[in-house]
Amino acid sequence: MSDPRFRPRDFCADPNLFGKAEVVDWVSGGREEDHLIVAAKIQHYFAWRIRSQIKKSARPTKVYALASRTSYDRLMKMLRGETIMRLEDLGHAEIVLGVKVPLIDLPLRGLPRD
Repeated sequence: MSDPRFRPRDFCADPNLFGKAEVVDWVSGGREEDHLIVAAKIQHYFAWRIRSQIKKSARPTKVYALASRTSYDRLMKMLRGETIMRLEDLGHAEIVLGVKVPLIDLPLRGLPRD
């Protein structure tokens, strides 16, 4: 796996809380980093939601990794903010765990829904 362009957790005041606590504090960046901070906040929110749903499902995280077609190592790095979340990760979270992705409102036909 190549190095990510940035590590989302680096913008979290306490990087150990990235994706684990519902509310976290964020560092201030310069204008050239504003888009990265926004991206980090979005990833944190979904990492926290994914962790919550995995816990609620009472299934091991490794089972979710298998169902979402990603390695356990990559999944954990993504949830900790060490690597960048991809749109396909959100798609798997919605389909496998039922995590709603309210950022988009597209008419998605033919997808498995609850």
